[in-house]
Amino acid sequence: MKILLVVLGMNPNKFAVEVGISATQIYSVINGRNAPSHAMYERIAKRFPNINLRFLICNEGQPLNDTTEKLNEKELQKLKVLLGSLRKFGFIK
Repeated sequence: MKILLVVLGMNPNKFAVEVGISATQIYSVINGRNAPSHAMYERIAKRFPNINLRFLICNEGQPLNDTTEKLNEKELQKLKVLLGSLRKFGFIK
């Protein structure tokens, strides 16, 4: 969940508002107290259809589905740099 927030450029409070759940629920997942519920995954998927749920659930693949056609060059370059940094520091493979 932490990587997803970084990729989206959101803090937990803003993400919670966007998804329509409490910030406490997001912090509980981030801190490992609770696992995300099916309802949480469903809300995330509805609000952010470009999120790769396989990444979110299984930590496999990339955080976002193929969205390159929707990104301008500047956004695409920022995302590439961010993903490179996440790989470099072992957050993703």
